[in-house]
Amino acid sequence: MRTNQITWSIFKLLWVMLLLVFPFQVQSQSEQLKIVTAEEPPMSFLENQEVTGIVTDIVKEILKRTESKTPIKLYPWVRAYQICLREPNVVLFTAARTEARETLFHWIGPVIEKRWVLISKRGSNIEINRLEDVSKAMMVGVVRGDARAKLLLENGVEVYLLNTLQQGFIMLMNGRVDLVATADVEIPIVATKIGYKSRDFRIVYTLEKIHSYIVISKDTQLPIVRRWRVEFEGLKKDGTFAKIVNKWAKILETPLTGERGIIEIQALK
Repeated sequence: MRTNQITWSIFKLLWVMLLLVFPFQVQSQSEQLKIVTAEEPPMSFLENQEVTGIVTDIVKEILKRTESKTPIKLYPWVRAYQICLREPNVVLFTAARTEARETLFHWIGPVIEKRWVLISKRGSNIEINRLEDVSKAMMVGVVRGDARAKLLLENGVEVYLLNTLQQGFIMLMNGRVDLVATADVEIPIVATKIGYKSRDFRIVYTLEKIHSYIVISKDTQLPIVRRWRVEFEGLKKDGTFAKIVNKWAKILETPLTGERGIIEIQALK
């Protein structure tokens, strides 16, 4: 009888130890996460040597709730994407959820709904009713490695591969490209950063409406993935998500909303 009692006591002690240790293991693994993003205003961009932006603030809130002090690193998009594709324990934001990417990552949650568009400078006479109307005589600027680049190339469009959207907007205003592939939500802040206004550009064609996500690399342990999903849903339910979006709507003077748990922008013409 006494042997059974001792055995049971040992079992209970081990069980309590496991309960205590497991959260710390998850937290320790979270501390080892690498958080990467790219220049994608207003979701993520560098300002005063610090990574900032709407989705950056959302990711920072998740890091706070998971008690992680992991820094956010900004890289060119191709490098950030490859890091998440090839290494375990990497968080990347934001990535469009496409059929080709579906099995490559853990999809934490959609953070923004946006239209992929082709823009010209205001005053141009370019009219596009279908993608086939983008003639060989037109040059379209698109960020290297972006899903929009793949879409355009697959449709036989002549593209100029950019390092940043800002480069594309400047080339557009200087007449070095005819169109730039971007997203409606990106237009106001990119225009402002190069000294122009949204009204200096014109949307001439909508390629697609898509959702962009926070993603985690495939080989990351599932407890970490689940924790990020739980915390992401939590900040939507308690109103933190909408508060972050409202703050940035005022900063950017852009009609953004996060009331449905996803960043949306009033359609720009």
